[in-house]
Amino acid sequence: MPRLNHFLRRQNRTVIDSLSLNAFSPNGDGQNDVLRLIGRNVMKAHFRVYDRWGKLLSESQNPDLIWDGSYRGQRQALSVYVYKGVVEFDDAETVELQGNVSLLY
Repeated sequence: MPRLNHFLRRQNRTVIDSLSLNAFSPNGDGQNDVLRLIGRNVMKAHFRVYDRWGKLLSESQNPDLIWDGSYRGQRQALSVYVYKGVVEFDDAETVELQGNVSLLY
């Protein structure tokens, strides 16, 4: 299973464009309010988001909403968070994604 950070190119075409870039701001303005996967031919996705101490803050199987910046309904602090995930494509290929994302307000 290949590992990558932020994008994957397969047969000279991008199938995962990004994970909402490297920052998002859940401030309700409708722009970059959630961490989400932007890609094509994704059949399944499973993501986890951790704080810098390794505490699991979010677990999602929805590529359109990996994390909304909260934990148990509480808005989280401005910081850098770690995500790890597995994506399965329509041809049954799977890839692991991992990286970090900044939470801004």
